[in-house]
Amino acid sequence: QTLTSLVISSKIDNGSISTYNWKGSLSKLASTDVNLNSLTTTAGNHILTVYITNPNSNPDEDVTNDTFSIAYQYYVPVETVSESFETTSFVPAAWDIVNPDNSISWKRVTGYAKTGNASVVVNNYDYTNKGEKDDLRLPEVTLTGMDSAFLSFQVAAAAYTTLSSGDNEWDTLEVLISTDCGQNYTTLYKKFGSNLVTRISSTTNEFRPAANEWRKDSVDLTNYIGTNNVLLAFRNTNGYENNIYLDDINVRTVKINPNLKSQGFLVTPNPTRGVITVQFYPQPANLRGVQVYNTAGQKIAEVLTNGQANNLYSINIANQPAGMYIVRAVFTDRVITKKILKQ
Repeated sequence: QTLTSLVISSKIDNGSISTYNWKGSLSKLASTDVNLNSLTTTAGNHILTVYITNPNSNPDEDVTNDTFSIAYQYYVPVETVSESFETTSFVPAAWDIVNPDNSISWKRVTGYAKTGNASVVVNNYDYTNKGEKDDLRLPEVTLTGMDSAFLSFQVAAAAYTTLSSGDNEWDTLEVLISTDCGQNYTTLYKKFGSNLVTRISSTTNEFRPAANEWRKDSVDLTNYIGTNNVLLAFRNTNGYENNIYLDDINVRTVKINPNLKSQGFLVTPNPTRGVITVQFYPQPANLRGVQVYNTAGQKIAEVLTNGQANNLYSINIANQPAGMYIVRAVFTDRVITKKILKQ
């Protein structure tokens, strides 16, 4: 029998019901895609339920297959992430795990950590399902309005097989990024075998890292600056080798002061009671030094770069009398000045 009409209802948790009256022509065993009405949600974990009624304006003859429910979570995207897994709840709020085979996956463990007492581990040592992929997904991050962004983390890993073995199916750790809520991913980082492990010798017992068997890795996210919803994930692809641990996962974003971006040279605070911060953007290539003069023309402070200029310098003029001062940024080809008031 051809389906020509249907009422599709959807709701979040026990909230209000939204209905969609579908009309068309759908033959037996055929399928079609339907875009349902938008629903409003709140931050947290929820259940979305979709069900159908009134096929061809008649009662449904089989109600056992007319309802579909799925668990999901929604949180407002954050600007930074800092997680060391010290709290007992796992996964942390706004994080989640994708475990397609409902078997071994990422879990919190205590007693093995780069900092504190806890980390996360995926037990590839006991994971016999080679090739299985398990994702540990971070909260969504907004990179809109940022000038730079980086993901950093501590990793500890070992292999069961001798690292010189050829043509081996190694455990693999990837960092993935998605800009469409996890529908598609791009690989930003991928390591396996000798490039991944932090213990060089093969380990036939279950790997438990010592304090010196951690390595800090980082991923530059600058290419995604301006993206509002960025989803980052750590993906373990099991090679039935040994454990992989993660700790101190951080997403750091930086916003450059708009005045600094437009002027390239900024002195703050102004007025000041003592310590001033001299900032440059971008990092100056030919800066020789920073000087501070009083109105009598006397140099009261100076910082030399010695050929290695930084973006930021701090100078203390707290022991100077109140009044006006001149801050000079001396380059090889020019001098830029700013006036500041010492209170």
